[in-house]
Amino acid sequence: MKLKIFKKLLNRYHHQEANEAERELVDSWYASFGEDQDIEPLQDSTKKRELRNSMHAHITKKINSGPGIRIRMIPYLKVAAVLLLIGTVAAYCYQNFFLPVEELVKYTYVSAGQGKMKKLTLPDSSELWLNAGSTLHYNAAFTKGKSRVIILDRGEVFFEVKPDKNKPFIVHAAALQTRVLGTSFNIRSYEEIDEVKVTVLTGRVQVNHKNKLLGVLLPGQEIVYHKKTDSATTGSVNASQSNAWINGETYLRQASFNELALSFKNKYNITLIAGNKAVKEYRYSIKLDQTTPIEHIVKAICSIHQSKYRRHGDEIVIY
Repeated sequence: MKLKIFKKLLNRYHHQEANEAERELVDSWYASFGEDQDIEPLQDSTKKRELRNSMHAHITKKINSGPGIRIRMIPYLKVAAVLLLIGTVAAYCYQNFFLPVEELVKYTYVSAGQGKMKKLTLPDSSELWLNAGSTLHYNAAFTKGKSRVIILDRGEVFFEVKPDKNKPFIVHAAALQTRVLGTSFNIRSYEEIDEVKVTVLTGRVQVNHKNKLLGVLLPGQEIVYHKKTDSATTGSVNASQSNAWINGETYLRQASFNELALSFKNKYNITLIAGNKAVKEYRYSIKLDQTTPIEHIVKAICSIHQSKYRRHGDEIVIY
């Protein structure tokens, strides 16, 4: 994490303006301070607590007094420099040891390329499946905070969450926060598509938009959040279809042309182009799979609205 970004994060945290993911990041770092380091004072819980409190006091003082750089020595701990300041970030360690901010706060990034899916097992044994074109990240200290937080940057992910009543599992996708204890659910959030969908297969899921509760979903229910209108709808769906893409089948229900084209690109690495305004505004309900020839699928799409198509290499224009 860049120093400037970390600086802003500390300011937001101190002034109670940080969101849940940001608070979790700072809390996790404090909670994990000194772990995996063979430093005798940090193995003493009392001294470790004093050290952490001292760091927090200096952070607060520096935030309130403005920018600057100052490193204070602490002889009794025999460490060289540990102050997390607005102007710089250092860590308490033994003689002349300096830990940059990139080492203090680490993220693990996971992506699935076009035409590929990826299965991921998290440190808490929860299992995730990333659909093609998806990216997420999480704090490397994933299990050390008060909750387990995932940031879905873009794409679609199916979650099978390991139950832990003491640590809620939270997924941030666009403007939505999905919170569970242990369940299975699917989230679809691509920046090219207006809709963000949360669908529940088992258990119960709470979905919030910022600090507003959108609903608590049971199996077979789905929330669709519309980014353009900042509105949401809740309904019943065939939940088993929402994660059928894991087995190579993608079900589109009244999908926009953008969603259809994105699914085509991710699944087949083929670009769909709307040849006229009508094609762009139509809605499409169709199943895409890996076994049906592309030409047959395109003909089926065209038959929905009596359209035609022409193909040039990896581009298909529907008109």
